[in-house]
Amino acid sequence: MCKIWLGVVAAVSITGCGQTQSPTAPKDVGHPPPPTGPSLPPPDASLPPDASPPLDASPPVTLTPSKSWPFHAWDRAEAYTFNLRRPGPGAKLRVYNEQQGWTESPTKGPTLTKSQAKQALRLIAKTQGQMIVSKCPFPRHGIVFFQGETPVGSVSVCFECGDIMLWPAYSQDPGWEERKSGRFGKLMKAYDRVYPQWKRLFERDLSLATDWTKLPKPNL
Repeated sequence: MCKIWLGVVAAVSITGCGQTQSPTAPKDVGHPPPPTGPSLPPPDASLPPDASPPLDASPPVTLTPSKSWPFHAWDRAEAYTFNLRRPGPGAKLRVYNEQQGWTESPTKGPTLTKSQAKQALRLIAKTQGQMIVSKCPFPRHGIVFFQGETPVGSVSVCFECGDIMLWPAYSQDPGWEERKSGRFGKLMKAYDRVYPQWKRLFERDLSLATDWTKLPKPNL
């Protein structure tokens, strides 16, 4: 019993040596300190282009209005051929309009002179716009009027069935087509004179065959 007590006293004496030792806090090895000032990762180049709009995005085009068809000023007119195939479902019947955009695979032809473009406008005016004279229009020839790079009007002509299709409508009056139908007989007489002039405009003036099988096929 005395030996055990003396051992305890000796142990206290050895560790003490006249100094007071404070307890040491255990080290936290499981939770390293948070990093200071981490660098941000580089931007992800794989993000889709519309994830954030470019700062230099072009503003919307402001078109100059006009009182007559196509109701916007135009500075040039281009001829096109399109639909160079047999008629089928899903085909776009106008070379261009605002709802559908461009037809599939249009082939650009010559640029019209100012005189030729004005002649096209006169032909449109003589029939007061488009003339749908068949149940199966399938135009393959068209003229598009531009203001800058923006299409503002188009006429599409079918030289098989005789239809003339227009965008936009010839009049901004909502009741125009209904009133026009009441003058259909008179307009058909005008159409009989105008239709051959469309053919001459494309064939003679623009050197585009109206027989679509003789036109060069687009490289698809």
